[in-house]
Amino acid sequence: MLCKLAFRNVKRQIGNELIYFMTVAFTVAFMFAIDQVLFNQTLYDYAVRRELQGGMIGLILLISVVVAFLLSYASAFMLRLRRREFGIYLTCGMTRRDVLRLFLAENLLICVAALAAGILFGLFLYQGLMGMVSMMLEAEFAAAPYSVKGTWFTIVLVFAVFFVSCLLAARYLRRVTIQELVKGQQKRVKNVRYPHVWAVLTVGGAAGMAAALFGLQGWIHSYLSGGSTMLPLLERMFLLLGSMILFHISLAHSLMHMLLKRKKLCSRGTNTFLFRQLSASLHTNAAMMGMIACLLALVVIGLDAVFMDRLSAEAMLLSYCPYDLHYVHTCDQVNRDGRLSLEEAKEVVERYTTIEKTIPYTFYADGGHVLYDHTKFSGSGYEGIEDSYIAESEFNALITPLGFEAVELSDSFLVVADVDVAEQFDDPELVLTLNGREYDFAGVRTDYPEFMFRYVYAVVPDEAVEGMGAQQYHEVYELSGTDFDAHALDRDLSYKVEYGGRQRYNSEFIIREYERREDNARVAFLSVSVMFAAGVLLCMGMALLALKTLTGLAEDKERYRVLSLIGVGMRDLRRVLFRQTFLFFIFPLILPLACGIPAAALVQEILRINHMELFVRAAGMTALAVSGVILLLYLLYYSAAYLIARRAALWE
Repeated sequence: MLCKLAFRNVKRQIGNELIYFMTVAFTVAFMFAIDQVLFNQTLYDYAVRRELQGGMIGLILLISVVVAFLLSYASAFMLRLRRREFGIYLTCGMTRRDVLRLFLAENLLICVAALAAGILFGLFLYQGLMGMVSMMLEAEFAAAPYSVKGTWFTIVLVFAVFFVSCLLAARYLRRVTIQELVKGQQKRVKNVRYPHVWAVLTVGGAAGMAAALFGLQGWIHSYLSGGSTMLPLLERMFLLLGSMILFHISLAHSLMHMLLKRKKLCSRGTNTFLFRQLSASLHTNAAMMGMIACLLALVVIGLDAVFMDRLSAEAMLLSYCPYDLHYVHTCDQVNRDGRLSLEEAKEVVERYTTIEKTIPYTFYADGGHVLYDHTKFSGSGYEGIEDSYIAESEFNALITPLGFEAVELSDSFLVVADVDVAEQFDDPELVLTLNGREYDFAGVRTDYPEFMFRYVYAVVPDEAVEGMGAQQYHEVYELSGTDFDAHALDRDLSYKVEYGGRQRYNSEFIIREYERREDNARVAFLSVSVMFAAGVLLCMGMALLALKTLTGLAEDKERYRVLSLIGVGMRDLRRVLFRQTFLFFIFPLILPLACGIPAAALVQEILRINHMELFVRAAGMTALAVSGVILLLYLLYYSAAYLIARRAALWE
């Protein structure tokens, strides 16, 4: 009997259940796709080798927590949406246990249908994720096999979360009275007390968000210069999110009150009705709106950060490894067992690819620290740091193949430094005395690649380094191609060393292809994780908005019926309902989308600071793409919510 009634109710309530069904199906699709990625044996073995299994476990925990919160909250909304129906069942003689069993049976039918639809959609989503991962790993893409373990893990997790949501429903049905179920919680439009105070708080929330964004800009400069930790970033993020919540709460309390005070505006058509409807809904849901806005803002910032990481990784690689292969030997370094000689290492390289060009260069030291005296690495504790010098001819041999103009020094020296260190070289009277000869300061450059991993060094005429001791010997190589096993080459060029009581591998060679593939793997796993979390958070935010809209339809239907009785036509009723639902939906979405503008600007500023101008436009296009995806999902959920609301409230 209950099964028949549950099946009939699901068919009858198919319109109202659509939002819940969509949310569960989308969530299952994301879960299925990410579980298949995690249980893909090739990727799993790769992650274990690269010590990424901890991140994978954390990702699984994130899936469980987010999905449990999402479906439990959605179940609670659905329960409150049908409270009058359940109250009638209790009035007619059904026990609370029967009502609970009926609700669970209905949810189970929806859950099974959503599970099937989600897995079907997840089949294609998984292939898309694997295509993206393969592209980032620069591996040949083929149809990825599906994992039985991943499928069962998804099914078990979905039903576990379903069980948690059932416990929440049972708790509510045991405590609620029949009168509360039948009559519902009548909403009263209360007059806003102290509207001017709320207006001031609105301005304060906006000021807090602006201060957080400017603070983030300042933190970026400080962090890139090595003068800040991650703690100020967390403080500014908490300020941004807290100010956003305060802004939505205070704006919801003050905006409609101020609009209702404008008699001329309220006298036009149905504006008074619209403002009162919005005042009631926004006043009640202000805190929830602020939380949803925070979630969406985190999605926007997170996605922008992931794509920025991708762009910056490519740009940093060009700076860190400008040539295909880089050999670094510190001249006072003690020889270790297992280390290959330079000639032996070249023979190893030749087994994988061909060395087409070799550029040797040497850094020298004279025991002085004049250059470091102009940096923060001077004074007590830094006495052992020595200045480094490179001959002009060797430096030009390095930079000209990379497209830089050759430097021309005549009785002068050029400082090459990091961005933060370069700001301290503002003494035009700086003079170096080398080999009994004085050299004038010719300026400072920060745009060259890292030929030596020091904060600062000087390019000097060739005769200035005569008689100096060699500090580091380098060779860079241009290889014939990159279609070789970079990981195997790195392994063959490495040797074991004791470090902190543990053995680890070390190498005097930096292989650009190896570093690039490692960056691609890290970015691929990070991108998949963030995109999954973003997808779930987006679905959760939109579903909460849609379900919250539908919970007030019972009262709205009576109000719209009264409005029609006083002469308002159906066309105007549709227009009012559209404005009411649209403004309610758009209210928590405006600021997160607006946050995309300063977020993109900060990303572009970071790229410019690191001399990555080629990627600035790509960062802007990425921000637009993120906003576009959010808007598409918003339109999907809003369209479903509006059509259901119009059917329920306007008796069409």
